[in-house]
Amino acid sequence: MNDDALRAQLLAARTLARTGTGIDAESAYDTVHRARPDSAEAAIALARIAAERGSLERGESVLATAFRLNPEHEMLAVELAVARANRDQLGPAIEGLRAFVERLPGSPLAWLLLGQMLDDAGRRQPALLARFEAVTRAHAAGVWRRPSETPPHLAGLVKAAVADVHLHRRDVFFGIVEPLRREHGPSALKRIDRALNAYMAVPAVLPPDAMQRPRFFYFPDLPTLPYIDPYLQPWAHRF
Repeated sequence: MNDDALRAQLLAARTLARTGTGIDAESAYDTVHRARPDSAEAAIALARIAAERGSLERGESVLATAFRLNPEHEMLAVELAVARANRDQLGPAIEGLRAFVERLPGSPLAWLLLGQMLDDAGRRQPALLARFEAVTRAHAAGVWRRPSETPPHLAGLVKAAVADVHLHRRDVFFGIVEPLRREHGPSALKRIDRALNAYMAVPAVLPPDAMQRPRFFYFPDLPTLPYIDPYLQPWAHRF
């Protein structure tokens, strides 16, 4: 099936789905999927139709085929994870999403769903970190900043993620550096712990000189000099 035929067949399938003729729409999408198993639109539509009639295994199979051919397609990754979770395969759903965000970390939607699934699995700390990634990456991309800018079907998940991160932000920040704490020991991270506590005002730690107080993040025990003395660096004498 060439591109023109694909577009025509997809248009026909959309029209049939919109007019409520589900069996014909499924047949039209199936024709596309058989000819072009890499079609994300056909795979997603077929999986949703299959889910409506309880054929969860069929839906997962179609999505897995399309995702294998489009491993960087965000919606295929998300829909496949949902299909697996609906078949009580929460573990594989989580691992599939985790692998996806490791390859493409700039996907707020995948991070958001990963956070929800980790929470459903009772894995609170990883869920918090995934939700933190979802919220910060969404805001950096200019999406989900306000309820009016959030798709209605995501509003509940986004609201829960924002509230969870805000309520447990100390756990989020300390969880981010926990791998370093395990690797190097708690004493090596004392200044980082103090910096994070200062950022969260628990307690407030600020340099005595008002000119040396940063507006965003203060890292303690740095020299509070009006200018940097280059000879504080051991390699400066060689220059």
